[in-house]
Amino acid sequence: MIDRLIRTFLNAPVLAILLCAVLAGWGWHSFKQNPKDAIPDIADNQAIVFTEWMGRSPKDVDEQVTYPLTVALQGVPGVKEIRATSGFGWSIVYVVFHDHIGFYWARSRVLERLNVAQGDLPEGVTPRLGPDATALGQVFWYTVENGWHSPRRPGLRFKEDGVLTDSSRRALPQDDPVLTATLAMAEHYTCPLTGVNLIFGKVPLDELRSIQDFDIKLALESVEGVSEVASVGGYVRQYQIDVNPEALRAFNVPLGALVSALKASNVDVGAKVIEQGGMEVLVRGVGFLGGGDRGTGTRARREQATITDIENVVVKATDGTPIYIRQLAHVTTGPDFRRGALDKMGAEAVGGSVVMRFGENPLTVIERVKDKIAKIEAGLPPGVRINAFYDRGTLIRETMTTLGTALWQELLITVIAVVLFLLHF
Repeated sequence: MIDRLIRTFLNAPVLAILLCAVLAGWGWHSFKQNPKDAIPDIADNQAIVFTEWMGRSPKDVDEQVTYPLTVALQGVPGVKEIRATSGFGWSIVYVVFHDHIGFYWARSRVLERLNVAQGDLPEGVTPRLGPDATALGQVFWYTVENGWHSPRRPGLRFKEDGVLTDSSRRALPQDDPVLTATLAMAEHYTCPLTGVNLIFGKVPLDELRSIQDFDIKLALESVEGVSEVASVGGYVRQYQIDVNPEALRAFNVPLGALVSALKASNVDVGAKVIEQGGMEVLVRGVGFLGGGDRGTGTRARREQATITDIENVVVKATDGTPIYIRQLAHVTTGPDFRRGALDKMGAEAVGGSVVMRFGENPLTVIERVKDKIAKIEAGLPPGVRINAFYDRGTLIRETMTTLGTALWQELLITVIAVVLFLLHF
C-alpha cells in the first residue's frame, strides 16, 4: 500500500504538490481558528451550585441546605460524583459529570433538579447555578482607579507617567494626533492640546465600586464570549438606618414596627385605566422609595431622593399625629459589611475579573473585552480609568512564540539531517 502510494506521487508530481498545498492551507486555517490557550484546562466536567443563607452556622447550612441539595442532585443522569462543602452562611455543591456528557446538557439537567429541590429548602433560600465557565476561565483582570485627565478634554485618560492610555488611543479618531503629556512641573503634567495642567481624580472607593457594578460590569457582560464579570474590592453602598433607642422608647415604638413600616412603604400599586377626553389614562400608585420624577438625574440626586422618602415613612400615628422614621432614626448611605478587599501595591483598589465562557477562544474574547473597555472609558467620570493588571493574552502569545521558534528549529534540523543522509556524504 505504501509502495503504491509513493509510486503514484512520483508519477504525478503536480498532484503531490497540490495535495501538500491543500493540506498545508487546511492546517494553517485550523491553527488560526482553533482556540489556543497557554494553560491546559484539565478541570472536571462539573456544575457548581452556590447557595447563601446569611447568618446561619455551618451545621445549620449543612443540614438544611447542603444535604437536601445533594440528595436531589444524585439522580441527575451522567453524574460521576457529588462533592459539597458548607460554611458560615453559604453552601457549595460540586456536581461532577462523566467526560462524555455535554457541558450545557449537564447544566440544564442540574437546573431542572434545582427547581424541584427548591421546595425542600428554608424560606428565602434560593440556590444559584455557577457561571458556564471552568476554573481557568478568568482570562482578564482590571482595576478601576483614579488617574490623570485634562479638564478641557475629560474623555482622555493618562497613565501614571502622563502618557495617554491605550484605550484612549483606540477611542481617538484616525486623524487625531497621538497625544502624550509632558512633565511641566514636579507635581503636574500638561496636556499637549490645551496646555493646561492635568488633574488627578479623587473619586472615593465606594463611588468607584458603584461605577464598576452599574456601568463597567454590565457593559462587559454583554461582550460575546464573556460568561461573568465578578466585582472585587471597594465598598458596596447601601442605605443605612441608624435607630435611636431613646427615641423608640419615647414614642413607644417597637423596632419591629419600624421594620414592618419600611417594608410596606416600598410598594408600587397598579390599577386600571380611566377615559379622559377620548383617551385612556393609566392609573397607578407610585410607592417605590426614590421613585417618580425625583428618582431621575445623577446618582447623588437619586440617593438623596430615596433618603428623603425613607425619612418620611410613617411608622405609626398617635392621636392623629404621624410619627416618621426621621424622628426615630438617622438615614444615610454607607458601606456594606465586607469580608475581603483588593490590594494593589499596598493600597486598596476596586477591580473586576472577566470570566470566559466555556469553549471560547481566549485571545478573541480578550480582544473584544479591550475594545469594549476603550468605549466604556469615554463615558466614565473625569479622572476614572480602567487599568489591566492580568492579561492572559500576553502569556498565550509568548507561549505561541516560544513554541513556534522551537518547531522551526526542529524542522530545520530535521531537513538538514534528511539532506545529509540522502546525499550519502
